Amino acid sequence: MDRASEIEEANKIKVINFVATVWNEKELSQVELYYADPFTRMVNDIEVTSDKKELLANIQVYFS
Repeated sequence: MDRASEIEEANKIKVINFVATVWNEKELSQVELYYADPFTRMVNDIEVTSDKKELLANIQVYFS
């Protein structure tokens, strides 16, 4: 397996683990394992999240 394939596989595993832990089990405390600061989330060229606190608030909307 070449290096690019190894990175792709590692990223795939991280995404699967993120979905299983944070979304499916609603373990928001685990977000720290997947995102580093500074963190910016853009939607349609608009900054909607500028740090992990805002990201957590944004995710909690889906759980209410």
